[in-house]
Amino acid sequence: LRDKVKRLLRGPVHYKDYYGSQTAVGSVDYLAHEDLLKEGVLPEKFTRLIPLIEGERILEIGSAEGILAMALTATKSKVVSLDITPARQEGGKKLQQAWLRAGRAEVARCEFVCGDIFERFDLLKDADT
Repeated sequence: LRDKVKRLLRGPVHYKDYYGSQTAVGSVDYLAHEDLLKEGVLPEKFTRLIPLIEGERILEIGSAEGILAMALTATKSKVVSLDITPARQEGGKKLQQAWLRAGRAEVARCEFVCGDIFERFDLLKDADT
């Protein structure tokens, strides 16, 4: 089951070895919209999900660059973006800095955590969703 869940969580990627022998370059969504995302502009596929996700403390598992996680900070008090790939989390942190420069101060409420949910069950403790 663990391997099946890991395969489902990793989503579309551009690297050969899931555990890091080749650097990840970004998710398909991130690469397709990179210029707009850096300006803080969100594709509709992310904005339409925001009203459907309830709770004040959100944990997004398998978040890649954390695009949805950061978008959720507009309506939620705390969002944790969890991904197992260090390069994706670093990309998310850079994107977060770009959004802060673009005036989207709410994204500071998004915390990036690099890790495996199977080793970070502690993150579930305070999460509403």
